Amino acid sequence: WTHEPVADASMANVSTAPSNGSSTSHSLTSDIGQLCETKPPNRVILFLHIYKTGGTSNRLLFQHWAEECGMSYAQAGSCPEGAWMSKLPEDNTEYICLHGAGKHRFPTPRSSQRGILPLVDVIAGHMAYGFHKHIQKKYTYITCLRNPMARFVSGLLYEQRKVTSGMNLTEVIDYVSMKISSPYLNHTAPYRGIYPAKLSGKMMEAARITQQTHQEEKEAVALSIAHLHNGFAVVGLLEAYPVFIELTAALLDPTRKHGALWTDAKSVQANGHEGIDQSDVMPHLPKDVLAALNETIALDWPVYVEGCRVGYAQCKAAVSSGNKHLERQQCEDLLATCSGN
Repeated sequence: WTHEPVADASMANVSTAPSNGSSTSHSLTSDIGQLCETKPPNRVILFLHIYKTGGTSNRLLFQHWAEECGMSYAQAGSCPEGAWMSKLPEDNTEYICLHGAGKHRFPTPRSSQRGILPLVDVIAGHMAYGFHKHIQKKYTYITCLRNPMARFVSGLLYEQRKVTSGMNLTEVIDYVSMKISSPYLNHTAPYRGIYPAKLSGKMMEAARITQQTHQEEKEAVALSIAHLHNGFAVVGLLEAYPVFIELTAALLDPTRKHGALWTDAKSVQANGHEGIDQSDVMPHLPKDVLAALNETIALDWPVYVEGCRVGYAQCKAAVSSGNKHLERQQCEDLLATCSGN
């Protein structure tokens, strides 16, 4: 998985149902742990940030690690006209502007920056699996997931923050309930699933049935699960964030030369939420609204659950190999979140 993509043909042999096992088929190559000391670095680290899964904290973590190692770092994402990143030189190596291309609106670097990608050692941002086709050296993917219901409501509150900022909790609950029950409100297409979209690179997050079929979506779910098992060195969970940090540290810094970086990361909330957030709202949503939400995110659930199990397997493997910064109970606590309860 460190330099070869998972073949699309594999999706035909992968069930969309979560597996009963908790093991992953890949193994680490020895060069990743020495990446910080390798000059020039012989591979690129790709942090695939999925919207509202702790991305701000994680981007800062990878940026700080790159800086401590003397490596180049770039953020990747959209470049809205007038925003700060749109004002950077078109060939800059600080921020890689992505635009949706092709049938699945795949996040693609603009042509003026494709030539500079080999100069970047660590890239973190809103890419999709398959971004490695633009990389001309070995690569390693890392990602972090979040309970789909919490992620969706958190995203909704963030997108509507100007509307809800002056509301009390009851008003916010009513507003969120209305938005969930009216999925077409302010949207040109219904939500279909961010996890299968970003982790397969083969479907759109929002689309009408005339744009992508249910069969295409089913195949994207299966491919996402295959990628999680075979294409990611670390699959973290926001609900078990310290485990994600320790797994990432074990991968990138096995001798713990940058110990303070990882210790600090576990206590930092870089994008602290002010006011009412999803944890305030979720317990009070009516049952019919929760049912509607679960239907909306139906394609996210199997990908999240399997990703959770992959993360559990990675945690258990780390403990079994003697990782002194993780305990078996942390792995079991992570596994307990897989059902979303």
